[in-house]
Amino acid sequence: MMKRLEARWYIDEYEEEETPNHVILELAKLDFNIVQALHCEELKAISLWWKDFNPKEKLGYARDRIIESYFFITGVYFEPQFSRARIILAKVIALATILDDTYDIHATLEECRQLAHVVERWDKKSAEILDEYLKLVYLTLINLCEDSENELEPSEKYRASYLIEGFKTLIRSYFQEAEWLAQGYFPTFQERLEVSLVSSAIPMLCCASFVGMGDVATKEAFLWVNQNPDMVRAASEVARFIDDVIGYEREHSLEELPSVLDCYMKEQNMTKDAAVIRFEEWTRDGWRRLNQAFLEPTAVSPVLIERIFNFIATTHVLYIHMRNGFNEPTNVKKYISLLYVEPLCI
Repeated sequence: MMKRLEARWYIDEYEEEETPNHVILELAKLDFNIVQALHCEELKAISLWWKDFNPKEKLGYARDRIIESYFFITGVYFEPQFSRARIILAKVIALATILDDTYDIHATLEECRQLAHVVERWDKKSAEILDEYLKLVYLTLINLCEDSENELEPSEKYRASYLIEGFKTLIRSYFQEAEWLAQGYFPTFQERLEVSLVSSAIPMLCCASFVGMGDVATKEAFLWVNQNPDMVRAASEVARFIDDVIGYEREHSLEELPSVLDCYMKEQNMTKDAAVIRFEEWTRDGWRRLNQAFLEPTAVSPVLIERIFNFIATTHVLYIHMRNGFNEPTNVKKYISLLYVEPLCI
């Protein structure tokens, strides 16, 4: 569960107990409202950035998910000291969603190839070969990374290169999927799984979640997370298996590349119901590996490890408890209201 939502609900429950400590209750409400006010200020800044980008009008094919992105990131870290990290990561996930939709449902294969090519080059002059709508996406991506670097202290500037490389790797996976779709290729289960673990964006987002954090995010931490340790692999698998099962009908309605679930069903000659049972087993195994990694000592601070754990906990909440809430925004509306619109009465 998302810690922020748990806190909100528990305050209500605690108030109904027979003998609550009213001093603690009042402090809890004050703390919740103070942090809520900070979140609202961040949400305002992010919304203004999104309004300047204006994808709703300029990129009509893409999902408009800036509020949902911030809601997701609040599940990764809600604490006041991570304000800078939250703003950066919310923008990253919102733009990754735009890139995903561009490759999945709109761009031609040649446009996908051109965008992948210029992203590898990573300079603004390369944008001239792109169509106007792709130019907007590409320049917004570069500007986001530049703006994020400008928010960093001089000793932290190296982190921007990890953010850029994360986007490059993500777009390579998107292009591979677009190429398979255009060719009518039905990949093997293992081929599809390996690419889709990257296109889930979890490896990139785990790294990106460290970018705006303070001194706790060391150079060693960035090296560790980019080596795809088992915790990141398990997180990617859990996210992918949940997404494939919960989002199966939506993905099929878009006539996309066969999912990991489709490839497994074909390879094993299984029914969907039987394959779903296997995916649910793998999801539970992924959670066991996540819990084990979370408890075992590593050279990386537990504060950073917790972000990866929170990513998947929030994914679980959005896709299962909130019924694919990221893609069905009406399912998260009341929770967004609880966290950002309704202060607690004191």
